[in-house]
Amino acid sequence: IKFSLFLVPKIATSSLARVFIPYIKNTTYDEESHDQQHQTLWKVASRVTDIKKFQNTTSFVISRHPFTRVVSAYRNLFQIDTRIKTPMVFEFLRRDICVVARGGWKEGDPDLSFEEFVIYLIKTKVEKYNLHWQLISRVCRYAIFLYEIFIDYRCLSTGYKILFAFRKP
Repeated sequence: IKFSLFLVPKIATSSLARVFIPYIKNTTYDEESHDQQHQTLWKVASRVTDIKKFQNTTSFVISRHPFTRVVSAYRNLFQIDTRIKTPMVFEFLRRDICVVARGGWKEGDPDLSFEEFVIYLIKTKVEKYNLHWQLISRVCRYAIFLYEIFIDYRCLSTGYKILFAFRKP
């Protein structure tokens, strides 16, 4: 199977991993491990070095409402009852966000609220956004790559069926 896509955080990369990994030879993963799913998919993903090599592949992108993506990033990385076990880098990022939103941070301060996260986004230049909430248009390079299929995040199961039906040999 030859596909071209950009793996962008918060636009169904976990779902993509569950769909594509079974098609990758000699590859297994723990369905419960969010990190392992992503690492497995990233290991086999090609890096963009020559745009011409993508001409004989089926190219697609998954779109997601930007506000939904921001909420998902907050819940996934910062909200206590829903966040994944985050690497230390996100703990430092959480502190930096608190400094911008609150004006400071010290050990023992309350966790980052969603309102503070939004304040941080408003006060921060888009160019400095983390990849998890960076604008998809800045990451996917729509002007460079011509995508054949756009899949709406809300319709993933239907989108995957179309994608597999449309794929090039």
